Amino acid sequence: MDNNINFKGVFVVNKPNVVLRQAIKSAGKLSPEQILPEYTGKNSILYIVKDCYDKNVASILVGTPNSKFRYYPTLDAKSGFSTKIKSEALAMLASAKDSVITSKEKLVNAFKQKSRNIIKINIRRIQERNLKLMSKETLIDFNDANYQKNIDIQTGVCKIFTKIYDSKTGKYKRHTLIEITPPDKLGICYSKYTPVAIEEKTRRIAINKNGEKIFEYNTPAPLYFKQNVKEAKQYYSSQFNK
Repeated sequence: MDNNINFKGVFVVNKPNVVLRQAIKSAGKLSPEQILPEYTGKNSILYIVKDCYDKNVASILVGTPNSKFRYYPTLDAKSGFSTKIKSEALAMLASAKDSVITSKEKLVNAFKQKSRNIIKINIRRIQERNLKLMSKETLIDFNDANYQKNIDIQTGVCKIFTKIYDSKTGKYKRHTLIEITPPDKLGICYSKYTPVAIEEKTRRIAINKNGEKIFEYNTPAPLYFKQNVKEAKQYYSSQFNK
């Protein structure tokens, strides 16, 4: 699970044994001040987990047979309640009771949806950054009305379309001018520019995580480019469908 993704959440665990208590403490990197026993009842422990470790703690609870818990997705250590004053902590928990999660299935789904939401936001930012570079490289303003942009969240692929005239049919047809992959495991995206004008050459460019061109492929490199494109798409799919 990716600890670079931030989540809100406070956990209450009922009757955790010694092994589970130690596992939660380790997964959440918890200090004694974040572990509040019997705040919500006998044999229960309230865990105030930092956002970046919430998903780790959730994984421990999901993987522990017969674990009993309450997860408050709208609360965290910055929610405004004092962990030193029991009545205030209980009041904050009561205020968030309508959003509480108590089943493993719902806990898994909650984090899966949050992960996807973060990925959706990130891929849009990444592809907008990539398009800025490709605009400089091709000297084309993709915001012009002649171009249509599409970022497919499911695949992570960004495409720029335009229309070209087909002399055989006498009609205009859609042409893929730019296609950019999502980042691979190294954070590199792969962009292909297929020009409309036949006198221009197709260009294949590798873009790093800072939106900079790090490499341009030449013949016979397109074979390697195709493999990199395939691997980048597969990596994104594996992350999106976790």
